[in-house]
Amino acid sequence: RARGHDPLLRIVRAGAALTRPHRHISVLPLLRGRLPVADQSGLDAAGRAANLRDSMAVRARARAALVRTGGHVVVCDDVLTTGATAREAQRALEESGIPVAAIVCLAATVRRSLPLSAKAH
Repeated sequence: RARGHDPLLRIVRAGAALTRPHRHISVLPLLRGRLPVADQSGLDAAGRAANLRDSMAVRARARAALVRTGGHVVVCDDVLTTGATAREAQRALEESGIPVAAIVCLAATVRRSLPLSAKAH
C-alpha cells in the first residue's frame, strides 16, 4: 500500500475474473480502518486480537452496493497467522448486518519454536 497499490485486492480481482464464465462474482472492498493499529510482527495471538479490536468498519457505499446486489460475502486475507485480522473483519461485517459465508486466505504461517538450546543463548 505504501507503493500506491493494494496487492491483495489485485489478487482477489484476478481470482474472481477466472470464475466469471461460471458465476457472477463482485469484488467489493467493504472494510476500512477506523482506528490506528500497531505493527503486529512481535505480538502473540492475544496481543494481535487486542491490537485489532474494533479497528475495522464497513464502508457505507460498499454496504449499500452489497445490499442492492445481494449475494454471499467471503472475507479474503493475504496471510493467516493467528486469525485476528480475519476475525476482526468478520466482526465488523456481521455487526453491520452482513453475514459472512466464508473466510479464505492465500497463505498461512507455520508456528516456529526455538529448540531449548537456542533459547538459552
